Amino acid sequence: MEVIKALLEKIANFFDLFDISYLVSGIATLGVVYLLPNHKNISYTLPQGLSSLWWFITCYSLGLVSTSLGRRLNQKLSILRKKDHLSKYLHFEKILINSKLDTNVSILAQLTLVSTNQSSSFKYTEESLKNVYRLMWASLRERKDVPESLSLMRRYWLNSSTMDGLSIAALTLFIVGLYNVFFQTLLPNSFSQIIFMLLHHLSFYFSVLAVIMFSVFSSEANRYRRYQIEELVGTYIYVKNKG
Repeated sequence: MEVIKALLEKIANFFDLFDISYLVSGIATLGVVYLLPNHKNISYTLPQGLSSLWWFITCYSLGLVSTSLGRRLNQKLSILRKKDHLSKYLHFEKILINSKLDTNVSILAQLTLVSTNQSSSFKYTEESLKNVYRLMWASLRERKDVPESLSLMRRYWLNSSTMDGLSIAALTLFIVGLYNVFFQTLLPNSFSQIIFMLLHHLSFYFSVLAVIMFSVFSSEANRYRRYQIEELVGTYIYVKNKG
């Protein structure tokens, strides 16, 4: 049983290395871009005879970019919305205070109070909260007695990354939809052009759908981030109480 468990752990680590969330985001974004058809105003032709490795690298790289952009965009939007529960570190601070972890000696040593001259929703500086967040991760990731919690936190992280990447795919769909509405004039001279013409007429609805999808994906990304923080703090408290 130990051998099988170790083998499954190696397989899981392999998929962690090639984070599948990046592939999902990359494939979705590339699929949306593929809705741009070939016609006289656009030179958009996918190369022929490409290997599977080339597609893997393309989708993975596009997924990395999409996820990074999506995370930054969603974090900026959460600040603009001025909703406290959407801010990652503000949510982290509230959990620290509610669980009275900010009175713990080792954690308190890392925290810095926000200056009274500054107007901020935070009690502690965001940089010091990041230090505490990293400290908690460092103290837990080598533990062997809480594998289920660590696995759950990784899953939350993967899910939030996937949602971040898909939000960029939705944003790309919105842009492609608007482009097709205002700049595309298609003449159905082939079956593929007929398909693209139908897509052209549905582009406005695709754009509306894209806005809804972006809102959902952005909200889900923030929700998974909150779940990960709550699980992190809960696991940290459990480990400290266990001794």
